[in-house]
Amino acid sequence: MLRPAPLLCAVFVALAAVLFVPVHAEKSTSLPPCEGLEVVGDEEIVGQSILFRGNVTVRSGATLTIKDSVLVFDSNRTHHQGFLVEEGGTLVMRNSTVEAVNLSEGFSFVADGRVDIRNCNIGGIFTTTVGLRWIGGFKIRSDNSMIRDTVFARARGYAIRCEGARNFTFSDNLVYATATALLLNHSTGSVTGNWFFNNSDRQVVIQNCDGVRFERNVVNGTGMGGVILVNSRNVKLSGNQIEGPFYVVYVKGSQMNMEGDVLFGQQIQLEARDSSKVVAQDCVINIKRTRTEGSSEIVVKKTVKVRVLVGGKPVEGAIVTVRNLDGDTVAKGETSSEGVAQFVLTQARVTDSGVELFDPHTFKVVKGLRSFTGTANITSESQLEASLHLPWGLIILAAVFLVLAAIVVLAPPKGERGRRAKRHS
Repeated sequence: MLRPAPLLCAVFVALAAVLFVPVHAEKSTSLPPCEGLEVVGDEEIVGQSILFRGNVTVRSGATLTIKDSVLVFDSNRTHHQGFLVEEGGTLVMRNSTVEAVNLSEGFSFVADGRVDIRNCNIGGIFTTTVGLRWIGGFKIRSDNSMIRDTVFARARGYAIRCEGARNFTFSDNLVYATATALLLNHSTGSVTGNWFFNNSDRQVVIQNCDGVRFERNVVNGTGMGGVILVNSRNVKLSGNQIEGPFYVVYVKGSQMNMEGDVLFGQQIQLEARDSSKVVAQDCVINIKRTRTEGSSEIVVKKTVKVRVLVGGKPVEGAIVTVRNLDGDTVAKGETSSEGVAQFVLTQARVTDSGVELFDPHTFKVVKGLRSFTGTANITSESQLEASLHLPWGLIILAAVFLVLAAIVVLAPPKGERGRRAKRHS
């Protein structure tokens, strides 16, 4: 995976900021203007620009659909209007913008009902909780909610807070200019194809979760950490590009699998603490920038393909045996019709006592009388080629032995010939 150029990142963020330009409404609506809105049935806001001085509340059993509209909440230090979606209620938003008059204070958002937001712009998110100005956030506490193709910007605290929600989908979004971009707490779901940029504290926090997929996201190197995982299980990172100025990926009291992730950072690229276990397969990680503490383990694995040939043609059914630096047999398999055998091999293991490396690996290939033996460092090589050959040395020795044996049988010693002649006379 290629690292995006800084200019491209800056252009992307600047373009996202332009998207927050309000669009004037052209259509009318019979819904109450300005002071607030209570939805008890199925209501729509279409093509409107509305300034709310009160809350928009969606009651249980009701559905509010917002399309092609701009909603602005009049907030100040003591009053933070916004959305309240009750359990059993539903909020649907398409191609719309939500902002606050006072961006430094922001609007509030609390959803205990289902949320379905796509292609929207969310700016100025409420950040103040009594005594804790950094908490706040766009709170989602309902199952089966989703946010797609949406821009979140400007929050001094959390941007999106998903708490106690199952099957949450967060995909193809951009989150920037917040403190913590995304929090998943006691939740399950997928975070896919998002860009997290220029957030000042932590980019993504996953805590107390059991079942989260974090895939194909780009996280830039601002704040303290890229991805923070705490007290969680069944977390899978795949195909991400993650950068961090101090911690790139930090794991505490958790189990996590990584596959195909690219980690950048001059400090700590991967740290595991408090009985954590991390398996990183086919990832770009600097082993020297990994560490563990508190009976934790990081296992770095790599997929290696061995192609077996005879005279340039693939060999099917060849037996391939792999041994590590300690001489232990770590894999054994048979080549396919394309002459390829594939293995997932352990490249290194990091524990509290240090780093254990298993390179170079020895590969032995056998098919009939033909064989091959060679070594390779899987740290730098993942595509290997083995050309089988006959053991000509052994064949020549065997031939010489057979010739000598034939001579002995067909031409007995001279003393034996003399005794035979004397008997005949």
